[in-house]
Amino acid sequence: MADSPEKLMRWTDSELGELTWEDGVWVGRTQFGGREVRLEIDPDRKAPTLDEQLAAIKPARHLLAALRAAEPELRRQASAQIAEAVAEQRPVPDLLGDRFAATLALESVCLHGCGELHYRSAEFFPGELITVYFNDDLSFGDAEVYEG
Repeated sequence: MADSPEKLMRWTDSELGELTWEDGVWVGRTQFGGREVRLEIDPDRKAPTLDEQLAAIKPARHLLAALRAAEPELRRQASAQIAEAVAEQRPVPDLLGDRFAATLALESVCLHGCGELHYRSAEFFPGELITVYFNDDLSFGDAEVYEG
């Protein structure tokens, strides 16, 4: 069975780089904070048309540029929220302050008007995924720690 044209769709953007349309989102790689991370751009539509797929790129370009400046504060707020939640269950003084935030290694950025940052912290949460949700104005939304 041949691949559908949708699976083969690619787009090259001067700022976002090479993007491939996969399972309803644009996927690529981008430099962020000195590391190469996975980039996902979701048009936030079920079965988007080609025009809707392409329309998601321009706002994502601007959001990603602004997110680079906002990310350190989002990471700090997320680490503070997670440290507070953990401290309610058991005392872990090392999570307090900037140490935990410094261990968060960004793996992926997902944009869809608002978005998510996905981190790992081998020191504090080995094998877990830390997701930071942010709003369309780049304000902090929430943070969660997930298995796997």
